[in-house]
Amino acid sequence: MKTTKSQKKQVRFSNRSLMSVVDNLSLNKELASKLWYSQEETDLFKAWLSHQVREVRTQLGDHSALIDEDAVTINAAAILGLEKYLSPELTVEYKDRRLALQRAVLAEHRWHRALQIPHSSRLAMISSRNSRWARERARAAALFLEQDVMQDFREMNLPATTPRRCSMPPLNEADATEEGHKGHPYQRRWSTASWSSIRNNV
Repeated sequence: MKTTKSQKKQVRFSNRSLMSVVDNLSLNKELASKLWYSQEETDLFKAWLSHQVREVRTQLGDHSALIDEDAVTINAAAILGLEKYLSPELTVEYKDRRLALQRAVLAEHRWHRALQIPHSSRLAMISSRNSRWARERARAAALFLEQDVMQDFREMNLPATTPRRCSMPPLNEADATEEGHKGHPYQRRWSTASWSSIRNNV
């Protein structure tokens, strides 16, 4: 079977195919421990996330008046990955919209199976329509992060390069006071002190 396009390109399907069989490495406990996170590690990740969420919400609450007056700006890198947890209401909004997306896609898929007429483009359209809100928020977060990184380059008189995902100090390390707000120093590092304190408390 072959198809011919205007550029005279051809697509051919081979009569033979190559298949590689991979053993289930998870059946071996020693190998499984290297492939997957343990329950203790998973619990530690959750505890670290909860700690970071509390820190972000506390800082936003403490400086809400200054933020509203543009006296303090939140560095996008400091909350990277925590955008959906900035407030309880926003977290609920994310969960509700994700659930609505799943229900819409599954309902459409069931309808296709009942009619025995697959319609991938319609399924993609429904998925795109129901995920537009989350995608727009993610795009905005990426733009804010890019602006912050480029601003840091300008302040340090460094040559501009393509921004990469980095880490900034937690919000409580930023010097935000009502007397004034100085720009964040160019610090891209992980806070090992906070990580150690969480690890010891879990």
